[in-house]
Amino acid sequence: KAEDRSASRYPDDGLRPLNDQGRREQVIISRALRHMGIRFNVLATSPLVRARETADILALGMKWKEPIVEASILGHDFTIDGVLKWLGQYPSDSCIACVGHEPDLSE
Repeated sequence: KAEDRSASRYPDDGLRPLNDQGRREQVIISRALRHMGIRFNVLATSPLVRARETADILALGMKWKEPIVEASILGHDFTIDGVLKWLGQYPSDSCIACVGHEPDLSE
């Protein structure tokens, strides 16, 4: 969950952060993923503030030690073809955690 859209507070939507509820939910989700044994070898995020915050919380909860990859294709530049091309740079057996935005990722 992100802060409400507000042109006066966040004239650039990319600067809109997570709200307190969103941060709390992500802490719970991150810990649950770790306890379920979920593992990945790449953690990638959109450059938008709220996605980066989500990725940072995920990294902390999962005890992730590697750099987080910032990928513009997961942000305002999102296209399915673009994401598929971007994913193609990794070995086919990679497990990649992508932090992006709705509705892009679910469509």
